[in-house]
Amino acid sequence: MPTGLTLAADGTLSGTPTQAGSFPITVKATDAGGCFGISPTYTLVIACQTISVTNPGVNTGTVGVAFSQTFTQSGGIGSITWSETGALPAGITLNTSTGVLSGTTSQAGTFPITITATDSNGCTGTGAIYNLTINCQTITVTNASATTGTVD
Repeated sequence: MPTGLTLAADGTLSGTPTQAGSFPITVKATDAGGCFGISPTYTLVIACQTISVTNPGVNTGTVGVAFSQTFTQSGGIGSITWSETGALPAGITLNTSTGVLSGTTSQAGTFPITITATDSNGCTGTGAIYNLTINCQTITVTNASATTGTVD
């Protein structure tokens, strides 16, 4: 049986399951005279709860400037492990314990990633595509102070 559920002497199955999955169960009932009957196996299915992942509101950064944004979740039970799919620019990483995307990169471009939160029961939720855009830094070109010259 899943952790958190119990079967009482009167045949009541109750509790709060703390793990998802399929659990084949067979029940044996014994009367006062020692006679018994065994039920056919049935499968109890405990589904995962809904886990929602929310992307941070900011998705733009600048080459050479530290970037830091936090993904959040709701509905997960216990500790959450964060993971990403997609290619991050060199120097930017996702902290698998906190959901913080941070670092400094020298790569400009748009990097679409998808973030997944997994709770202690193995249940998951995945956020919408997060398009991390790293822009080039502003480069200022100043004209020379002399603007005239002489031939030969």
